[in-house]
Amino acid sequence: MQEIVKQRLKQTSLSLVQNKIQAIRRKDISRTGCRVIKNNKISVAGGLGKVNEELLFKKAEDFLDVAVEYPVQPTVNTKYEKDLSQLDLSDEKLCSEIEEILNRLKDMHSDFYISNKVNISSIEYSISNDQNLDLKYFDSFLTTSLLLKESSSTGIMDTFFAVTERELNKEKIIDAVDQIIKAFKNKVELPNENLPVIID
Repeated sequence: MQEIVKQRLKQTSLSLVQNKIQAIRRKDISRTGCRVIKNNKISVAGGLGKVNEELLFKKAEDFLDVAVEYPVQPTVNTKYEKDLSQLDLSDEKLCSEIEEILNRLKDMHSDFYISNKVNISSIEYSISNDQNLDLKYFDSFLTTSLLLKESSSTGIMDTFFAVTERELNKEKIIDAVDQIIKAFKNKVELPNENLPVIID
């Protein structure tokens, strides 16, 4: 049996430094894996970008003698597709929305710097074989990961905020970061006894 697994990741990444978008990076990466399953053994070959699938299958076939034991019955005669890619946000719109978030938070907390990353990702996965298997999955999501640092602090960060969602909700992000910074500023006296340190 011949089976092919494909993955594609399209991503726009914004690098944030001190409340500003400093750089934009785009990537589009495709990965292909070709699997040959025969006599309870499996052999694989893969490549990045545009690949010659015939050559990959031949390469996998050539290594069947030293292949991994695979006493598994592969799935056959199955078709399924799931599409969760509802995030419709152009790179230009993403930049303007993130700039607004950064500007509003700077107005609210001028004594704090916001840095790190915001990524918008679109993924596609598929697996198919020569026995009528055809599975596909699509998704898109936004990952907002912010390092929050008091301008007078000597550390690289004082606290942080991170969320991954299938939508960009500016008000929710601004409200959450505002609460985190306010909590950070609310200094509380600790008892004089030894306390455990808990790290996530």
